[in-house]
This record gives sequence, C-alpha cells and structure tokens, in this order.
Amino acid sequence: MSDTQWLEWGRKNPYYGVYSEDRFHTSNIEATKGEFFATGEANVSWMLGRAEQYCGPLGKGRVLEFGAGVARMSIPLASRFETVIGVELSPDMRAEAVKNCQLYNVKNVEMVPSDDDLSHASGEFDLVLSYIVLQHVDARRGVMLIDKLLSKVGPSGVAILQASVKRPERRLSDRLRYHLRHNVPVLAATYRFLRGKGWNTLSMRMSEYDPIAILAAFSRNGMKDVLLSEHYQGDVLTFHFTARKGG
Repeated sequence: MSDTQWLEWGRKNPYYGVYSEDRFHTSNIEATKGEFFATGEANVSWMLGRAEQYCGPLGKGRVLEFGAGVARMSIPLASRFETVIGVELSPDMRAEAVKNCQLYNVKNVEMVPSDDDLSHASGEFDLVLSYIVLQHVDARRGVMLIDKLLSKVGPSGVAILQASVKRPERRLSDRLRYHLRHNVPVLAATYRFLRGKGWNTLSMRMSEYDPIAILAAFSRNGMKDVLLSEHYQGDVLTFHFTARKGG
C-alpha cells in the first residue's frame, strides 16, 4: 500500500482502516467505539503476556508503537508504561488519536508523524511494537523500516513486530488471483462490488515478507533469539516476531 492510499484511509474511514471489521466502519463507529478499544486492550494484553513469558519482565519506561493509528493500542499501552510514542503517517488519524486520548483521560501518549527514518521518535525504548501495520507496507521498504525500528530498542529492551509472510504452498493460480485483485484497479473494484462493498470502497493490499530477511534484521540489531508465533488472517499467513536485545 502506498502512503497516498493510507492517507486516504485516514481521511475516509480511519477506524476501519486500523481494524477492518464492518462494525468499525465510519457509519457505525459511534455505537461501537467501546468495542473497538476493547480489541486493543485484548491485543496488548496477549502480546505483552507472551513477551514476558518468553523474555521475562519488561521495562516500564518508554514504548514506541509504529503505525499507532487512532490510538487503539496506544491507550492500553499507556496504562502499563510511563510514556508511549505513537508513530503514525496519517494526520487525520493522529488528530483522532489525540481526541481518543482525551476521551479516555490518557495523558502520557504522544502522537508523532511517521517517516522512513523514524526521525520523530528520538532516543531508545524499552518496547518497540507494531501490529497489523507492516503487513500493508511494501516488503522491501518494510524490511528497512524494521531495521530502523529495531535500532530504537534500548539495552535489554524488547521488540514485538508482526508481518505477513510468504506462503510457499500457495498455488500459482491463487497468487495470480491475489495479484490481479489488488493491483489491477478495474478488477479490484469489481471484486469489491461483488462482495457488496461498493465500487468506491478502498482496498488494503497485503505484502508478503521473507521471514529470513526479518530474522536477519533482528540479528543485525543484537537480537538472535527470536520467538516466532504463527497466525492466520483468513488465508494470509502472519508471524509475530518477539525478542529481547542482547538475547
């Protein structure tokens, strides 16, 4: 997905763009906002619990969340850490995140713009986390971003990153259908229309990372003992990569 496409999601359908369930569409979100943030609490609780089980206790100082969106996960992170830096490309989502922090009386989240150098997220962090974000970034660009993210992990800090990965068992016909659906605009619009989504519904491309390239980035940044967790989103295979710096 291009930056331009993500900015369009931020303008038109920010909550659904962050967590793509129909109940979180712009037309429904006022009635379901509590449910939306409950999903963030559940995700944070599960990921941190698993990280502590594998890596031991986490430092409770600074957190960097890459792709923070509208603060779905930044808000529950804020109750567990001293400071949360939410990195987000979309200015509309950042503005919505600030409103949500005010709504939930959260004062220790700072939303900053995103760029490929992470120049607005200075210093080192006890935790660097990204969930259902990198999967929408072109894989070549994404691996470079992963390197930058891992360079932000402080001594004995922990990284939890999720990305969609290549499925070697996928048939050629399946791969061709996926490519056409996401990369040929007329066919993509037709597919969405047939699913009842409307001709103008935005689409969200899923990238396929080489997990070896991601593991190499962890190794370059002093994290050689990496926990891999396999998860499926429909027919999309994703891995959670969890590691402690120095581990």
